[in-house]
Amino acid sequence: LVLFACLRCSDAAGDEEEEPFAAHAMLRAAVGSREAEAVTKDCVPAAVAGAWKLGFQAAVDTVMQKTKRTMQLGLASIAQGVTTLVDGSKGCGDLAAFHALAGQAKRLQVLASTRSLAGLDAKVKYEPLKALTVGGIDVHLELNALLVAWQMKRGEEEVGKALAQFLDDFSEDKEGPPPGAVGMSPQEEEPPPPPTVTHPPGAVQRTPTF
Repeated sequence: LVLFACLRCSDAAGDEEEEPFAAHAMLRAAVGSREAEAVTKDCVPAAVAGAWKLGFQAAVDTVMQKTKRTMQLGLASIAQGVTTLVDGSKGCGDLAAFHALAGQAKRLQVLASTRSLAGLDAKVKYEPLKALTVGGIDVHLELNALLVAWQMKRGEEEVGKALAQFLDDFSEDKEGPPPGAVGMSPQEEEPPPPPTVTHPPGAVQRTPTF
C-alpha cells in the first residue's frame, strides 16, 4: 500500500541498528484512559510483545505492496496482531479498553477477510494514491497516520494513539455492515456500499500520499 513522504525510510532504517520498541507502552497509549495505568511491562510478556512487533512489521510490509489483495492481507494481519497482543496481556486485568480494542480488531479482521466469487476485495476498496475504504468506512487518513508513525519511528505513544484512532473506525457505533452480516454466502451479489464514514475537520492532520 502505502507511499508516503519518505519512501526510502525502510532502506535507511536497515542500515542502522534496530531500536527497541516497548509494546507495553504502545498498548498503554492505545488504551488512553484511566485504565492505562494498569498496562505495565510486567503484564505484557516479552514473548507476546516481540511477536506483536514482528507481526506488525510484516503486516506493514504486506500493506505497502500496494495491491488490493495485499491490502486485505495486511489489514487482517494488523487486526489479528492486536487480538493476540490483548489476549496475551490478560495479566493487566479485565480492562474495558482491552475488550473494546479486541472487538474493533475482530470487526476489521472480518471485513478485511471477506471473500466472494466476484473478487477478494468485496469489502476492501483500495485505489493506490487515492482512496481506501473497508466495509464502507473511510480509513485512508487513519491508516496513513499509523504507518507514518511506525515507519518514521515516532515512538510507542504516537504509534499507540494512531493505532487506537484507526481501530476506532471499527467500533460498533460506526456505520457499515455488522461483522455477522458479512460474507453470509459466497454466491451473494455484492450489495451497494454503505455510506462512507467521514471525520470532522482536524480529526486527522496528515494528508495521505498512498
